[in-house]
Amino acid sequence: MRTLTVRNGQFWLDNRPQFIHAGEFHYYRAPAEQWRHRLELLRNAGFNTVASYIPWLWHQPEPGVTDFDGHTHPLRNLAGFLDLATEMGFYIIARPGPYIMAETINEGIPPWLFEQHPQIAFIGQDAKPQNVVSYLHPDFLNAVQSWYAAVFDVLTPKQVTRGGNILMVQLDNEMGMIQWVRNLVDINPDTLARFGTYLRQHYGERLSQQYPAANLVDYLREEITQPQSHYAQQVIEDYRRFYRSYLCEYMTFLRQTAKSYGMEV
Repeated sequence: MRTLTVRNGQFWLDNRPQFIHAGEFHYYRAPAEQWRHRLELLRNAGFNTVASYIPWLWHQPEPGVTDFDGHTHPLRNLAGFLDLATEMGFYIIARPGPYIMAETINEGIPPWLFEQHPQIAFIGQDAKPQNVVSYLHPDFLNAVQSWYAAVFDVLTPKQVTRGGNILMVQLDNEMGMIQWVRNLVDINPDTLARFGTYLRQHYGERLSQQYPAANLVDYLREEITQPQSHYAQQVIEDYRRFYRSYLCEYMTFLRQTAKSYGMEV
């Protein structure tokens, strides 16, 4: 079994130093008949690795429809693209999201997911749903699990550990960036409940001194949406610390789920 490791500031493939010179090419944005020519240009420019996002909304355009072999559209032939890149001698960095950004609709999340599960939407301080999800909402995580089951069915056998050329897999992209850029705080009920749990664990017996409220979640919602008391600044500072652990939990879920479907690189 081939292995990719990192030591002494260097990548090693099968215990040999491996310089990874990667270029990005989005197969779903170029006619399939041009893929070979585009990859030749990449190779002629000195690259030995091709990286690409794998858009969830493109490969599952509607509920119950999954296409990785191009039977609904030639630009959905992910398996064919990966095989071509391997045939041409490229190593591969696969980037299956769920979030890919890449100037795609909903940053890669299928619109039908919001239509079927509006409860997963991130809700800002103005109480308006955003076209962003609350990462840890159980219904979103269930959908991600189904997406990973489908996409890793294609990726897993093509890893270097299985005789293929996929060297690395990037899970999600620019995590938390949209929330930061838009200066958003999530008041989705699921997130607020998690925030309350975090505060109880963080402050313990001191919680009532920090937040003298009979209903902590309602209090947090009020201070986020209509900050008035001198506790409002403390709420935001605690939310920032909470959200770091929230993102860590989300990333842990993605990694564990991907590994359960065969990710080894």
